[in-house]
Amino acid sequence: MSNLSTNPDLLKMYCIKVDIKNKRTILTSEKIPERETDTDVIVKVAYAGFCGTDWHIINGEFDAEDGITLGHEFVGSIADISPKYSHLVKGDRVAVNPNMSCGICIPCKRKKSIFCEEGSLKHTIGIASNGGWAEYAKVHVSLVAKVPDEVLLSQAVLCEPLSCVIHGLDKLGLDLDMGCNILVIGVGIIGLLWSCLLHVMGHRKVTVLEPNINRRQLLLKAGLGYRCTTHEELLQENPNYKADICIDCSGNAEAMQATIPLIQRGGTFLIFGVAHPDKQITINPYKLFYEEISILGVNINTPNTFERSMSYIESMSKTYLTMEILGIKTFPLSEHEAALKAFSSGSFTKIMFEV
Repeated sequence: MSNLSTNPDLLKMYCIKVDIKNKRTILTSEKIPERETDTDVIVKVAYAGFCGTDWHIINGEFDAEDGITLGHEFVGSIADISPKYSHLVKGDRVAVNPNMSCGICIPCKRKKSIFCEEGSLKHTIGIASNGGWAEYAKVHVSLVAKVPDEVLLSQAVLCEPLSCVIHGLDKLGLDLDMGCNILVIGVGIIGLLWSCLLHVMGHRKVTVLEPNINRRQLLLKAGLGYRCTTHEELLQENPNYKADICIDCSGNAEAMQATIPLIQRGGTFLIFGVAHPDKQITINPYKLFYEEISILGVNINTPNTFERSMSYIESMSKTYLTMEILGIKTFPLSEHEAALKAFSSGSFTKIMFEV
């Protein structure tokens, strides 16, 4: 898309706003953001991801600022930056970390920046302030990371979701022993990223559950050698199946409930998928005590995991992270309604806007 005006004082850009009241998105135009301080960076957006969280926001199931430009996963090139920075210059290809923390509150000092009293989800770009479903976005310089030359921007847009996966790996810690049985629930983009990352780390005893046959085919296409089946077929073949690590990537409360009996004694259930806030699951507290089962939640990334994510993407860019293998579909901003329909259909693991 091109700008609507060539007058420097009236430069406009296209962007997609959320109308939470009516559960829809609106394509509109507004003035291109400008730098107000030396810490501001203007990014010309190239790709922006459509995340499950965006879907929840549109449908009023996740708190966000109504009327903002959505998009917390995006990459592009620097259009304007203060000359005081030597490590970044105009034209650099960059990925944007949407989550900022203050570094001085108690949660930050305790290395729990996702609960920052001044930042985190309270100020997440694309949730609390204008994001990347636009031609341009204004971000803080500390949130910008250069994209390696070997990485395509269409791959780098996965840096944010992958950084959340890495945060999940950190939470599993020593529980993720080499050789343990791992069960991944759901083959959306998050389930695929978990599967690819586990494969890179050397894990081979991985089973993936996915009811959608098209998504099961995507996992087979990735060539990981992991078994991909349905919950019913798994138990038909092995009624006594148990996993040391269960990772839910579905956000489906019913699937989570069905996973609980599959957790091995001493095992861990990591809940990554975002369930509807009104949904409930039940578990016997005696079972947690007697079988020493751990349940973990994963929210967003950390500054540390975002930087590490870019390194992982660089190492996987030639093998795992191709658009075909990952089942990603791109749309222009003008086709935002079609993008929403494609997302809701479940036919693709990931929807992106190509700007």
